[in-house]
Amino acid sequence: MKHLLTFSAISLVLLNALTASAATTPSVKFLAVGNPSAIRIQGEAKTLESEKTEWKAGKFSGIFHLPMDQLETGISMRDKHMKEKYLETGKYPKADLAIDACEMKADAESTCAANLTLHGVTKPVSLKVKTATAGSMLKVNADFVLKLTDYQIALPTFANIKVAEDVTVQVETETAPAPAVSAPEKTAPVKAATAKSIPAKPISAKHK
Repeated sequence: MKHLLTFSAISLVLLNALTASAATTPSVKFLAVGNPSAIRIQGEAKTLESEKTEWKAGKFSGIFHLPMDQLETGISMRDKHMKEKYLETGKYPKADLAIDACEMKADAESTCAANLTLHGVTKPVSLKVKTATAGSMLKVNADFVLKLTDYQIALPTFANIKVAEDVTVQVETETAPAPAVSAPEKTAPVKAATAKSIPAKPISAKHK
């Protein structure tokens, strides 16, 4: 359960970070798998707050906040248990993702560094980002691996089976591409003026 909430929180944070004020409503899905059993728990969240987002020289930076109470798995009792027992949303109401200078070019893959603050702990995470041009928009697909114990979150147990410690988060969204950087104008070379030499006229002596 806690894994599920954690994944959702991280996913939403990452989603808006990558969308950078996109008009499209954020939509992130997360999946927690049991270890070693094939237990699968899925969830989703659609609320995200952002600040200090900007494109600079083709690179995106921003900070994103996810209200942890917005996470849902489809079962209200499970959601309540995860939020109160594992994520402790009353004490840690938000998850924050800070992205600095993430290069996202159209139709390309890149790796971006970010810092995730979850359950009162901040750790670096590596984002794998793929983009594809879709008309005037840029589709973004990103994923990263989250280790629950890094954030001091106990591994939840379901039917006597624990959820795996490592969780992969996948995010899909679209956004307007970074503003084009115009090339500096070229100036025509200035031709140096050539000086013409004028020969001096001989001075003739006058005889009295």
